[in-house]
Amino acid sequence: MNPKPIRILQVIDNMDLGGMENMLINYYKKIDKNKFQFDFLLSNKSSCAHEEEIIKNGGKIFRITPRRINPIINRIEIERFFKQNKYDIIEIHQGVTYLLPLKMANKYKIRRIIIHNHGIDQKYKHGLYDIYRKKIIIPYIKKRATNFFACSEKVLGDLFDEKIIKNKNYYIINNVIDVEKYKQNNKTRNDIRRELGIRDNTCVVGHVGNFTYPKNQKFIIDISRQLKNYTFILVGDGKYYQQLKELAPKNVLFYGKTNEADIIMQSFDVFIMPSLWEGVPLAAIEAQAIGIKTLLSDKISTETIISKSTKRIQLNIDGWIKEIKRVHIGEREANSSLITKAGYNNAKEASKLEKIYKIISNQES
Repeated sequence: MNPKPIRILQVIDNMDLGGMENMLINYYKKIDKNKFQFDFLLSNKSSCAHEEEIIKNGGKIFRITPRRINPIINRIEIERFFKQNKYDIIEIHQGVTYLLPLKMANKYKIRRIIIHNHGIDQKYKHGLYDIYRKKIIIPYIKKRATNFFACSEKVLGDLFDEKIIKNKNYYIINNVIDVEKYKQNNKTRNDIRRELGIRDNTCVVGHVGNFTYPKNQKFIIDISRQLKNYTFILVGDGKYYQQLKELAPKNVLFYGKTNEADIIMQSFDVFIMPSLWEGVPLAAIEAQAIGIKTLLSDKISTETIISKSTKRIQLNIDGWIKEIKRVHIGEREANSSLITKAGYNNAKEASKLEKIYKIISNQES
């Protein structure tokens, strides 16, 4: 008789189409469900983009009232959840100030608690926020968590104690993609461009990301005003979507939220990401998998650079325009093997994650 799978609870705001969520679902698709099973505790009452995939693979979704809506009910529901549900491991992806799941996991004797650091908002690195992070949050995490994951070496110091970093008491978990979905496909490229009414001799500048302050899509709008013969496609949704749509010139196409970003990206000639800060953004890895030129701000981790045609640039509009003008329409590289070698192929990396979970589950308390 086969042993029951190790059950791992993923604690995260939502499982929609953001980079963190896509990374998590990419691992979930490939892990051995006979040995490991994910459930998801979401701070969101609405259905999510990855719901069907989770349920199809045997995972459960639990929802609690978001703290921003009602902090009292949020606390009651989280405590009730951990009182009633036991897990071998929980993995917390929550933001800096949301420590309640960590506290309740401790209270109800979860043996293995992972903090998964994806990088934090820059405001937590300045002024009173920085003092709060260093004096309260980092010591609290060190005391109450048992294991530590990060998406890159760059973000380790955001949430982890110096001794944890010095002693290498952590695992780097790469932001993997489904490489097969992002192989270059000229037929798809041509079909999408026809569907969107883009002429063959038009260079398409593309971007994928939630419309939030760190993603800095306003910078893209400013570039588009100076490159009127180029078509810009922005894929995603979020807080600043409507505001930027009203500001944008006619050569900017707002595609909105979609679970087919891999298909839309085939139409791009160049991918740009002028973020104000990032860890290792998934969309940039996906763009390189397709083989298109990829331009990133110098605020994005160097670990994101895989292909020869990927560059990090300072946030100076003239420099970005210069690089975009160098793009050749339709030019692609075959990068699948590079993506795999760099450790971003979910088919390969899932087995490594399984070994890590196995090590963690067998650790003595």
